[in-house]
Amino acid sequence: MNVSMSESFQLASMMPALIVGLLVGLIASFVFFKGLAFGMQKALQSSRPAPILLISFLIRTLVLLGLGWGLIQVFQPAWALLGYAIAFFIVRFVMVRRAKHVATQRI
Repeated sequence: MNVSMSESFQLASMMPALIVGLLVGLIASFVFFKGLAFGMQKALQSSRPAPILLISFLIRTLVLLGLGWGLIQVFQPAWALLGYAIAFFIVRFVMVRRAKHVATQRI
């Protein structure tokens, strides 16, 4: 398999964007889901949960989208967003499994 110089340059230039997207996505997604857990906990303790849930949603969404927007301003948009999205789904999978495990331990 013969890889041309332009193809190897494209591969080399996309990898940093993908890796940074993954790293930023892991951190942002972890904070997103920890914020969700915190917001749910506070809402369950409140007599008026709707405003708490709305504020929590808005803050978490703005931070997640803001970091994603900032990421594509610095790196190649497609590869950075791909890494960011992959990281989000990895963290989501782990957090949902963890929540299910904790819920079954309480029963």
